[in-house]
Order: sequence, then structure tokens, then C-alpha cells
Amino acid sequence: MQVQSIGLVLVAVCACSGSAAAQTDSTSELIIRTYNVADVTRQSVMVAEAAAAQALRAAGIGIIWRRCGMTNGPISQSNDTCGDVLRPRELVIRMVVAPPRFADPDTLGYSFVDLSTQRGTLGTIFADRIRAFALEVRKEEGELLGLAIAHEVGHMLLGTDRHSQKGLMKGHWLPNDRLDSVFTAQQAVQMRVGLIARDPIHLVVAPKMGSDLESRQESR
Repeated sequence: MQVQSIGLVLVAVCACSGSAAAQTDSTSELIIRTYNVADVTRQSVMVAEAAAAQALRAAGIGIIWRRCGMTNGPISQSNDTCGDVLRPRELVIRMVVAPPRFADPDTLGYSFVDLSTQRGTLGTIFADRIRAFALEVRKEEGELLGLAIAHEVGHMLLGTDRHSQKGLMKGHWLPNDRLDSVFTAQQAVQMRVGLIARDPIHLVVAPKMGSDLESRQESR
């Protein structure tokens, strides 16, 4: 099994508003379980969810968020323990404090992608570095956190370690960049196809655009 750990390296970023949201339908619905073990504030998490959902909705993918709790620690207050088996259309995003082994301070996150099956399930964001980076560039912490989440989700749905020359999937965001919080049209189609391909029985075709699907918190 060929598994690639993909890092998101940001030097500096200027985030801008995304384009008008694309329409989604039930065939393009994705569940994201989040584990906030870095004690990110509730407000920043809500802003991050909105920013990530906007970027993914523009690609035709609707998001259901599950804020997963644990028996102790900073996310023990969540009622959803996420103890059930991960479903095909579920991804996991961990918001953690960067461990010492990630010596490069510009690495803000990474995801594991199986290049043989072209899919991934687990993405990790270094929330402490996002916070410091946001202060440095004077941007909203939650917005940058959301864009980082969307970037890693992009890797897991695209099933690749490749980066774009511009846009949300750019690997290195520089001080003078104007970072679009959108995926390219080609990436959007590939992500929707990759999402459908996760179903046990599926027909791999580009899903058509349908009615709006708002990002929502899944009730458990």
C-alpha cells in the first residue's frame, strides 16, 4: 500500500472571499468529523466550519459537521463521542498542537492519502501554528483554519499529493499571494467523482448540479 503524508506549507497568506457557491445535491454530501484537541475556541471553530463549507460548497460538495467529543480534555463537552464506525462518506480532521517532530514552522497541516486507491480519510491541522500565523498576517484565525481544513479535504478527495500553481490547493502561500478560497473547476469535478467513488456501489460519473445544500451540524 502506497500511502503519502501530504503537508500544507504556508509562509504567509492573504485570504479573499470566494466566488458564488455552486449548487449541490444529495450525491455530493460529505460528513466531516472534527476533533478539537488543541482547544480552539468555539467561535473560531464556527468561523472555520463556515469558511471550509463555503469553499467546498463552491465545488459542489455539501458538508455535515460532527464535532466529536472525548471522555476528557478540551473537547469533553461534546455530546457526540463519534464511537460509531467511520462511514464511506466520512472524513476525520484533527485540530492539534504541532508536535516537536514537525520542526518546519511553516508546516500548518498534513493528510494521509493512499495513492493506490486515490483516497484519504485523516487530515491534521496544527491549530497553534494557524493561530500564530493569523496574528502575524492580521487575519481571522477561524477563516485561515477553515481554508486549511478545505485544503486537506481537497487532498483526501482528489487522492493526490499534488498541488496547484494557484488557488486553494497551492502548496506554498506567499505574502503577496491573493489566495482564492475556491477549487478550480477541474478539481471540483474530480472531488465530486472521488466522493461518489467512496460508495460501496457506485457509478463514477460527474454529479450534476442540483438544489442548494447548506452546511449543517448533524444532530446525534
